[in-house]
Amino acid sequence: MPVELSLSQTVEDYLNKRSNLNKGLNHYDILELDPKCSKEDIRHSYYHFAKMFHPDKRGNDEYSFLLDQVKTAYETLSNEYKRVHYDIVNGNYDGEVTEEKLVAIYDLMRQKYYTFITENAETYILLVNSEFIQQGLIIKKALYGNLTLINPEELKSLVTIENKHLKGPYIDVTVQLQLLIQNGVLNLNSGAPTSFGHLPGFYNPLDFERSEGVNESQLYILYLFKNNVHEVTLNDHSCVRLPMKSHLVYGNYIKGPFSLSNLTFMA
Repeated sequence: MPVELSLSQTVEDYLNKRSNLNKGLNHYDILELDPKCSKEDIRHSYYHFAKMFHPDKRGNDEYSFLLDQVKTAYETLSNEYKRVHYDIVNGNYDGEVTEEKLVAIYDLMRQKYYTFITENAETYILLVNSEFIQQGLIIKKALYGNLTLINPEELKSLVTIENKHLKGPYIDVTVQLQLLIQNGVLNLNSGAPTSFGHLPGFYNPLDFERSEGVNESQLYILYLFKNNVHEVTLNDHSCVRLPMKSHLVYGNYIKGPFSLSNLTFMA
């Protein structure tokens, strides 16, 4: 049966199908696909729903949160290695899960991570220059992964936390976040909470390198807006919209990546 016959043809039908699901939505649910679907099925579903929910089609952005969910699902399922890892984590993988397979997936995802940065370097520079001229939103530094401190008890007040102070593993996602800015605003998880590891050019290093006592990655963002310094550290799956006044750095003190889990060790 052609894929298009199984996909909702209206927003109302789509929302009704979702409301009938008794469990949390996964990426396959969002695209109305079976976990055994083909690459072509994924591509077809993505374009079908992206067109349905796009503001240009609707005449407004009422369903932009659905479009964001569709984009996130497609970003993961259209990537062969992210999809395999996603299926393993969510119990949809039929093959044997071996250490060798996980290592191979990790290596390939790291390669894609570096390739993404290289391929988008020129675009990144153009975007930063554009935001600079407008005194807009510029991502100065962004780290994603285990941002807990190696020695939190030794942390001195008014000392900026640097990379050397962090346990890791973590990855630099400065370029990736700058590319996600639209109309001077960065929206993360505006649709439904999902791991930042599924964003374009990301992967979650904690999926492959476990850290004792840390079960969830954090995202640190240092950014400029109207030439003022801002910073924030977020738990994975958080919903956030940048810029925010509450992120403003007062004076010259930049805290740096500060995971809330550090407070447990400092108590």
